[in-house]
Amino acid sequence: MKYNNCVSLKGNQVIFNNNLLGKEISCGGYKEPDEIYLLKQSIINQFILPLCKSNWAEIKENMFNISRFQNRIKNYKKKYNNPDLNFYDQILDFIIITFSEHLNLQNLQKKIYGNDKTHAAHLIQKIKYIRLKAEYELYNTILGKPDFKNKENYNPEIITSIKSLLQNENITFKEINNKIIKFKI
Repeated sequence: MKYNNCVSLKGNQVIFNNNLLGKEISCGGYKEPDEIYLLKQSIINQFILPLCKSNWAEIKENMFNISRFQNRIKNYKKKYNNPDLNFYDQILDFIIITFSEHLNLQNLQKKIYGNDKTHAAHLIQKIKYIRLKAEYELYNTILGKPDFKNKENYNPEIITSIKSLLQNENITFKEINNKIIKFKI
């Protein structure tokens, strides 16, 4: 019996991997249609991998395919019962929104820094956002960042409390917020 290879989010071929919903594909003969496999491969290669590498030029070159891919997904949803299609449709929506935000940022930078050819050079350094540990990010979001200039520091009891709350993998921000606010009072 021949089984079709599946495509992972990295674009690799994997036999009987977990699908995007986390459900195991059994050896009972699940065969993903080649047209869905090729569509996933195209989305990964044209949008997901370039986005991971911040390769905006490649994404821009491939934007014409977004609506074509979405139409294909819509047609395949009618034809096949494949839950991954919804996920890939949402990925394409995410790509559209993210690319639009990127273009808006570029336009804003042109307005702020100008697009004047008379200046010798403009230097704009884009750095990635530096993330703190989850407990410190939550502390800053809920209570505000301590004023280090005035020698304020993070309250170690609250940090410890947040760490213990984070042990529950299903806890929501609202639950943490309510408990920390009660703890602070």
